[in-house]
Amino acid sequence: MAVAERVTAAAAVRIRAESRDAPGAAAIATAPPARATSPVAASGPAPRPLPSGYTAVTHRGDMARAPFAPPSGVEADGESAMPGWIAASDPAGLVDQAARAGRDWSFGWVWLDSGGEVDDLRADLRRLGGEVLGSAGRLVRARLPGD
Repeated sequence: MAVAERVTAAAAVRIRAESRDAPGAAAIATAPPARATSPVAASGPAPRPLPSGYTAVTHRGDMARAPFAPPSGVEADGESAMPGWIAASDPAGLVDQAARAGRDWSFGWVWLDSGGEVDDLRADLRRLGGEVLGSAGRLVRARLPGD
């Protein structure tokens, strides 16, 4: 028996034992369908008319469901491919951007090499006057030194 089954069985035994003196057992029923309208809501006030230019739609049944496809940029082996906009960026452009803004830094994105660690990048940027601001997988948003 799996751990979850043992825990559930033990909980059921304990609940049954603690409920012996309860004032009657509750009836077990299934939950209403997700789109069921409660009688209270049905008897409520009429909805206000929509503003000019807006239209309402009607329910056309439950939404079709399907598993998510891998996002673009994710290869079959699970490694993400570098987005083209990062590969096409020019580091000199960041220096120019910082200078035009009158700052000694610029915001940018860093793509970690396979096996690269955000903490290593964080330490390197700190030494250079930059800062890691956030990350998602191998993509890191950072305040980069303007030089």
